[in-house]
Amino acid sequence: MKVSVIIPCYNFGEFIEQSILSAVNQITNFDYEILVRDDFSTDYSQINIERVSFYHPKVKYYKPIENLGFCKNISFLISESKGEYIAYLDGDDYFTDPHKLQKQVDFLENNPDYVMTFTGYWAKEPNGGYAPDSTPGWLGLIGFENDDIITKDLLVTNYVTFGRMFRNIKNVVKDWMMGLPYFDWPLNYELSRHGKIKFLNYPMGVYRYHNNSVFSLLPQDEKERTSLFVKEKILEKHLEYEKD
Repeated sequence: MKVSVIIPCYNFGEFIEQSILSAVNQITNFDYEILVRDDFSTDYSQINIERVSFYHPKVKYYKPIENLGFCKNISFLISESKGEYIAYLDGDDYFTDPHKLQKQVDFLENNPDYVMTFTGYWAKEPNGGYAPDSTPGWLGLIGFENDDIITKDLLVTNYVTFGRMFRNIKNVVKDWMMGLPYFDWPLNYELSRHGKIKFLNYPMGVYRYHNNSVFSLLPQDEKERTSLFVKEKILEKHLEYEKD
């Protein structure tokens, strides 16, 4: 198996079908699987996932018996992934480029010193409009030579955002990451210790702002406090690694 697309879901009943279908409709010259686990949602997420997975054999649905929390839910999906590469997609977001997986695999196959790629994206507001109003109207990475990210960059902030595809590295999920308010930044940090990270400088999907989003609609001061807490944990772990 070349790629495992993992899609965690919690109360994304309104969005999860579009998310899964954007992965189903990828055009590739390799086999890939789509792993979905709903984390015991209280809405109609499970009904929509079951319907889509019934008609699309690429989709493997893990029906929940308990709420794990988002860190453990993502960790579970990573542990179940059989692909050489793992592509991450939140259950409320979706791919817009039908060749996204192919482009990322092609890059990683040809560049073994890179552990991950990520992409630009459009941000969709709750009212259906898009942000920002600036040109070119999509969000990406600015100010890095050759669009590369390395470990020291991730000690500053989480530059790696949407559209991640990374090598399926054994035991990359660590115990210290569990229970943190963010999972993506600590995971990106751990992956960066295995290679460089490339930003593919064009939009390949949509990131949604909405009322069920865990972080995107938090007050700015709360976002800053949460980000600082995660940053301190990463710096603490980095110092431990440096001593070994």
